[in-house]
Amino acid sequence: NIKHPNLLVDITANHFYIGKLNYDTKNFGIRKIEIPFSIIGTNNILEVQFTFRHATSPFKLELSPDTRILGLFISSLTFDSKNNL
Repeated sequence: NIKHPNLLVDITANHFYIGKLNYDTKNFGIRKIEIPFSIIGTNNILEVQFTFRHATSPFKLELSPDTRILGLFISSLTFDSKNNL
């Protein structure tokens, strides 16, 4: 939407900054980002956090009466070892 040209997403894993993804009206689809195995630690837990910058509501964009602040619709999330990429 021209009123909302892009959505930036900061990604952290186990509290370490991993990177930033940029979504715009021409740049949607599958994304890949590498998470270093070293940050998983000895407990084998991986907590991934997505922080959306410039998230807004369809109401503010004059698209619908929906006032919820929306980010991305993630239909699937896959983790794979680097050996399989």
